[in-house]
Amino acid sequence: MYDFLQDFTKEEIILWIRNNAQCNFDPPKKSDLIFIRWQKRTEKLNEKRNKSTEMLQSIDIKEHDRLANLYNNETDITKRSEILKKLLPYYEKLKGWRSFEKSIEKEETDINAIYESIDIERKKENKKSK
Repeated sequence: MYDFLQDFTKEEIILWIRNNAQCNFDPPKKSDLIFIRWQKRTEKLNEKRNKSTEMLQSIDIKEHDRLANLYNNETDITKRSEILKKLLPYYEKLKGWRSFEKSIEKEETDINAIYESIDIERKKENKKSK
């Protein structure tokens, strides 16, 4: 309905609002603003999820598994040590990815709490309007 607003700059829209202040605008509700916050945080979280997927896909799991299998089957301690040196970068990448995933999970918990607060605030607003 208001898709045309995208064609104007923020300054133009603000100027229009200032010039038409005599119109009866309903003030924004707290739940509306919380919803906007939830949307923005969700967008950022989705970007982080995409980055996490890219991080995981950049790890050659087949090569990791091949080296791990060689390591497990090798009996010579010197050869095992050499294989382990080749495995360490994969473990570091996986450790970095898992740490990043944990931060995403924590942020997701925070975002879910924001979403729940929208419903709580809407119930409060409905009680006030009755």
